[in-house]
Amino acid sequence: MRNFGAKLFLGICLLGVAWALAQRGQGVVLEPYFLPDPIVLSYKSGGAIRASDIFGTDCEGFISQSPDHIIDLRQPFDFLQLRVESKSDTTLVVVHESSQKLWCNDDDGESFNPQLRFEGLSAGRYAVYVGSFKREAQGDYQLFISEFHSDARDFRQVSEGEDRRVIIGDDFSPDPLMMNFFAGGPTVGSERFGNDCRGYIGEKPDHILELKDSFSHLYLYVKSQADTSLIVINSEGQSFCSDNTGNSLNPALNFTSLKAGSYQIYVGNFDASEQPAYQLFISQKTP
Repeated sequence: MRNFGAKLFLGICLLGVAWALAQRGQGVVLEPYFLPDPIVLSYKSGGAIRASDIFGTDCEGFISQSPDHIIDLRQPFDFLQLRVESKSDTTLVVVHESSQKLWCNDDDGESFNPQLRFEGLSAGRYAVYVGSFKREAQGDYQLFISEFHSDARDFRQVSEGEDRRVIIGDDFSPDPLMMNFFAGGPTVGSERFGNDCRGYIGEKPDHILELKDSFSHLYLYVKSQADTSLIVINSEGQSFCSDNTGNSLNPALNFTSLKAGSYQIYVGNFDASEQPAYQLFISQKTP
């Protein structure tokens, strides 16, 4: 009993110190539909402290006194997953600062890489510890953070670069603004956003459009060699959908009034097994 009390006291002290210290590696601030996805953080695993002495017997490995990363969620998340990839055998501990809720993982069942998947994650700061199985043994790792349900080995190839999130104001330049990506995904657009929203789309938006100003006119259109669709969702959850325009298989949406705010953009495809390339154009001029 005396040893348990000492361990509990040590754990409480270390937790308090950990939150007061800066994390050892990179930290990140996230909001839903962040880009790029996944975010990849790199550092070295391990430390001198046995995780089970602080967090209980379900938490394995040796960790450092201060977190390896701090993840600051500015809003709640419906889904988020964290996965470590390393040549070393690593462990993963995540602690929510305000509630002290705890999650631990060793292997994900397919490899020595730990993984945690969260459903309904509260806003707030989360301390992330990546452990090693030998005291002071350090191994290089990558921590993948994603809103995709896919396995990290797959979603690592899904999203590249920050250019899929764009912030524009009135009289933006260049006009048209062009963005590239790959249409389609596993989700049926009509099942998620209503019958007018056709095609297969991704789990999360292909682009996030942030309007700093209200627009009296804005024109969005897609060019692709495939038959694509276009879905735009405003911050109030209202959907705007297009399939074909005239004799073209390319979709377009012509807005005569748009409020400032955030808009989610999906570019769909009519073959669930393919993800064709496209160009998305945003313009104040109707072609």
